[in-house]
Amino acid sequence: MIQIRLAHSGRYSISEMGQMAVEGGCLWLVIDMPDADPGHWRDIAEELVPLCRDAGVMLSVANDVSAVRELSAHGVYLDLGSNPVKTRDDLGAEAIVGAQIASADSAITLAKADIDYLVIAPGTDTAIIADARRCGVEIPFVALTDARGLQDHYSDMLALGFSGFYVTDGIFDTPDPVATVASLIALTE
Repeated sequence: MIQIRLAHSGRYSISEMGQMAVEGGCLWLVIDMPDADPGHWRDIAEELVPLCRDAGVMLSVANDVSAVRELSAHGVYLDLGSNPVKTRDDLGAEAIVGAQIASADSAITLAKADIDYLVIAPGTDTAIIADARRCGVEIPFVALTDARGLQDHYSDMLALGFSGFYVTDGIFDTPDPVATVASLIALTE
């Protein structure tokens, strides 16, 4: 599973990036627009939501529960320091909630709270995965990475226990973002 982050860029709009990611075969997009005004969310709803619906693409929002509701998105991705348990309660059982963690204790706690996937950022000790598995945590672990990191270290990340990848950078800076997405999707199939 690959999630692709769509964030402000000087080169493309959020909707253009979403279109290219979908054309490349991505089935999960995460919109990251901190401090966006309601009008911007309405624009996204008009442009990107129908594209995702028609293509069968999962749509999540980073750190903004009200935007999840406004877009009728599938769920939310939460950065470290957020409150995933409260967010699960706010959005209900049907929403997909992913949360960044920094310890095995967090993994255990969040697994009990019905969080759907756990994200580990670069520089965080990946022994968290093995420690959490020994304690019975069975939910997916997702590596936060950039496009180059995924291409260069895909096999290593699988060996560490990651089952998904949240790609935050490096796709929309390439000469052909659609081809870059397609190559990342092919890598994980």
